[in-house]
Amino acid sequence: MTHRMQWLRDQVRAHVARQAVLRIATLWSELTFRRRFAERQQHAANDEPEDHIQRDVEDMDQDDNAGYDENGQGWRRRLEEGEEHK
Repeated sequence: MTHRMQWLRDQVRAHVARQAVLRIATLWSELTFRRRFAERQQHAANDEPEDHIQRDVEDMDQDDNAGYDENGQGWRRRLEEGEEHK
């Protein structure tokens, strides 16, 4: 196998791996959202309005911080640009 063919094969494998990681992250995010939504609906009837609002604010804070590492760099952006996760 020539060097160029080896390089091309490696590039294709890297691309497929990045796409798989992005797909898994997307599915995980969707499942998390659905779980939180179901929990909110389940508890909404028993909650005081203030409790429900506070939980929504906490969930929004968690969502705002999702996808960022300790340096504030978005892991999703880095994956899309092909950088390694450090």
